[in-house]
Amino acid sequence: METIKLFVKSLPVDNQGHTDFVRQSGVFDEESFFYNEMLPQLTLNYKGEKWLPSCYLAKKEAIVLEDLRELGYIQHKNIDEVELMKSTLATVARFHSCSIVTEARLSRQLKVSIIYSI
Repeated sequence: METIKLFVKSLPVDNQGHTDFVRQSGVFDEESFFYNEMLPQLTLNYKGEKWLPSCYLAKKEAIVLEDLRELGYIQHKNIDEVELMKSTLATVARFHSCSIVTEARLSRQLKVSIIYSI
């Protein structure tokens, strides 16, 4: 038997006002949509380094993710700003490259241009 540790994000349970605010803001709806609909499109055929935790379940009131502490990630109080910036830019670059490839693929499939020019 294998044991895995997970990270669960859920609606706040100790403050009804906060719970109502989170529900009304649609935060979990948007994040669930991202993990259920967008992420599979973004990572289709992607072979590079991971740029976000694996998601095991995404619903309107709870999201179950890979616990990054199991991969050695920790929350630092004293952050080396240069290393943080390098890490952040590398992650954004992976996400950006996935989005460009996805836009191009979907444009071809839908036979419309969804790639925006500035």
